[in-house]
Amino acid sequence: MRTTRLALGFAVVAMGGIAAGLLALAPPAEQPARKGGETHEPAKPSPLDALKALAGEWEMKTGEGQVTLSNVFAVTSNGYVIREIMFPGTGHEMTNMYHMDGDRLVVTHYCAIGNQPRMVAAVPEKPGVWEFKFKDCTNRGVADSYMGGLTLTIVDADHVTQDWTSFKDGQEAGKVKFELARRKK
Repeated sequence: MRTTRLALGFAVVAMGGIAAGLLALAPPAEQPARKGGETHEPAKPSPLDALKALAGEWEMKTGEGQVTLSNVFAVTSNGYVIREIMFPGTGHEMTNMYHMDGDRLVVTHYCAIGNQPRMVAAVPEKPGVWEFKFKDCTNRGVADSYMGGLTLTIVDADHVTQDWTSFKDGQEAGKVKFELARRKK
């Protein structure tokens, strides 16, 4: 009899352990669904919306006159961020992340030289012309130069220019202009 009770006790403990283990493996409780099955509120209208229209592939002419894929824009993070990949698939690939910080538009440039300058733009004085000014730079010690200015001009739905300004030791060191055209499928 005592053996039976002991066996029964072990069985109860074992079953409790199995149940606890199964509960630990169970998926977390689902968040309540919102309209359209979304779990988070989508981004509210903001100046970032102008950049959302850039989603897609863009190309430009090289110095040799060839047309090449140069930039890919995508809306991400539930509409709160625009990701831009410059020179995708090349050894010089870089990423820019655009997002709002209050009423200011911010871009972080993840540079191929290893630093990450942040630039900020106020609401544009001219529609479609965003003038980003240097704010700060993480990992600045890897190089004595950094991108410290960007003027992004949305010419029309199929044309964009980017005027980048580089700095070295806090002084303007050079400019480069990219003229982008939306890739036609």
